[in-house]
Formats: sequence, structure tokens, C-alpha cells
Amino acid sequence: MVRYILLEHNCGYIFGDLVESSPVSAAVSLDKSLTNDESEYFYEETGRYDASARYYVYYASNDFPTIEDGQDQELIEAVIRDCPYIATVSRYLIA
Repeated sequence: MVRYILLEHNCGYIFGDLVESSPVSAAVSLDKSLTNDESEYFYEETGRYDASARYYVYYASNDFPTIEDGQDQELIEAVIRDCPYIATVSRYLIA
């Protein structure tokens, strides 16, 4: 299991700090924890600049500070600077 920090594509805030098996499973777990949306979605890793991006996913070691405020600009900058970018995860509604 790996610690992932997920930055939301549109606002740039940190939406999650999770330990999961993959970037996609982290995005799915995060979305399930944030909403009661019963819609079915398909998640996949896409290109870093994909317009349909939902989350930018970064690897965080266990000694990286715990996320307490996802809107803290200094912490967001530290994630981008100090944590390796792993993937971009996009979400698509299954019709």
C-alpha cells in the first residue's frame, strides 16, 4: 500500500491523503467518501494535461506532514515541490 495525496484538478486544493493500492483506487475511495452520488463512474489514469482530469496524484512518504488543511497554499506547494507526481486520474460517467 502506498500513501497518495490527491489534488483536485479544477480548484487545486488537496482533497485527499490516502493509503491505497493504486492511484485509481485512491480516487475511487476518495470520491466515495466525499459524496452520496449513486451514479456509476469509470476511472482511469490519463495524461497529465487531460481536460477530463479529476485528480493529480502524488506519492507521499510517511514522513511527509499530515494534511490538516487542504486549502493551505504552502502545503499545496510543498506537495507539488516535494512529492513525486505519480498520475492523473480522470472520471467518466457510465451512461
